[in-house]
Order: sequence, then C-alpha cells, then structure tokens
Amino acid sequence: MLRSDSGQQVRQPVPVVPPAEPVRVLIVDDNPSFAGLLSSALDSDAGITCVGTASSAAEGYARVAELAPSVVVMDLMMPGLDGLAATRELRRISPGTAVAVVSAHRTGDWVARAEAAGASAYIPKGGSLPEMVEVLKAACPGPMILAPSLRRARPEQRLAPRQEPASGLLARTARTALRWRSRRNSPTRAAEGR
Repeated sequence: MLRSDSGQQVRQPVPVVPPAEPVRVLIVDDNPSFAGLLSSALDSDAGITCVGTASSAAEGYARVAELAPSVVVMDLMMPGLDGLAATRELRRISPGTAVAVVSAHRTGDWVARAEAAGASAYIPKGGSLPEMVEVLKAACPGPMILAPSLRRARPEQRLAPRQEPASGLLARTARTALRWRSRRNSPTRAAEGR
C-alpha cells in the first residue's frame, strides 16, 4: 500500500495483462466428419480458435496462405500427398507455422519420420482431447514435442517448457465433441434460457 500526501492508504493500481492470443489452428484431414468434430471440440477451449479445415494437402497449403494459422493439425494418412510429404512442403512454404501430426501410428519409426519431415508435434489419434489441446498450445516451429501418452515409448522426448499437457487417451474426441454439442443444443438448456 502507498500513502497519499494526507497520509491515507492508497491501493496501487493492478497492472492489466491482456489475455494471450488464442492459438489459431487449421485442421488438414481427409475425413470431414473427424475434422468437423475436432474443430468443434477445439473451439470449446478458450485458448484455441479453429480457423478452418482442409481435406487435402493442396487445399491445406491454400488455406494456410489465406488464414495464417499458428498451428496446422496434419493427418498422416491422406490420399494423394501423404501427411509427411505435406508437412515437409508446408514447413518450406510457411516456416513460421507449426505442424502437429496426428496419427494412429504410435511406433518410434513413424515418430522419427514425422520429426525428419519437420513436424513440431506428434499426437496419437488414441489420445485425449485435453492432451491434444495442451500439445497444440505448446507447439511451435523447432524441436518436435511428443504427446505425453507417447513419451512412455520415448522418455527422452520432453515438451517445450511453455506448458506440460495433461495425460490421457483422442479416440474419445468425437464423443467429447458430441457430448458438448448435445449439452449446448439440448431442449432442456433451451427451455432454461441457457
């Protein structure tokens, strides 16, 4: 506390810290249902804004140029150009954009291939939504980080010091998004005026 000229106690002003900008995410996945559900689920987190989706690598490149996301969620297995080749090209054309590879493959070989392609993060499709959100918030160009559920296989990999994600299992992402949507749009909530 400070004292005024008259000797009364005066509170110091509390500095106002502006909220951090949300992480801008673009989802590149050939499964539109998965991409849509993941987009809705990610948008439910105040720290993430899903700016769009793309169903192919070529569409993803155009959307990156148009939307300037900070992170691209890249499916590894897509028809045409696969996610590894797409990651390499995306890192070449937009070096300031982080690429978070999402895959059902959990072996060290796939992780090493994603890292060699320039991926910033590797997230298993069998992980939890909270795990994905925290990894996406920590992803940035540079050394690749692994989702905690994968680090059991490669304990030498650590997350960037910005944020340590919660552990868990992403197959539940669709169920989580559907539950969230159903609660948000339920007749009971509408009747209650929520």
